[in-house]
Amino acid sequence: MACTASANASVSFTSNAFDAAMLVALAAQAATAPGSTLDGTHMAQALMHVSYTAGKVVPLDPEHFTLAASEVAGARDINVEGASGHLDFDPSVGEAPAAVEVWKIVDGGVVTDKVVTP
Repeated sequence: MACTASANASVSFTSNAFDAAMLVALAAQAATAPGSTLDGTHMAQALMHVSYTAGKVVPLDPEHFTLAASEVAGARDINVEGASGHLDFDPSVGEAPAAVEVWKIVDGGVVTDKVVTP
């Protein structure tokens, strides 16, 4: 994948933002399939097929977008691998657990205090 997380604070969330945008686009594309409506409910239903428990591994990138969208629109589960790493969605709660970085201000700058893992 071209996008990767960086230790540089100015771009550290670029890969996360990319993955979020791709997931919204994927959900919107799937929600426009025949018999569906582009709304929040149908987008959420589409994302229920993006999971770590089932389906083929599909990179979450522009090259594989059509494949991912057709699988999800067809109600087939996929296991997406995002720019930020594994996107292990738990369909029972609708979340992708991830580490949380806790920052603090030191000498006028932002530094990582600790990383809390789920």
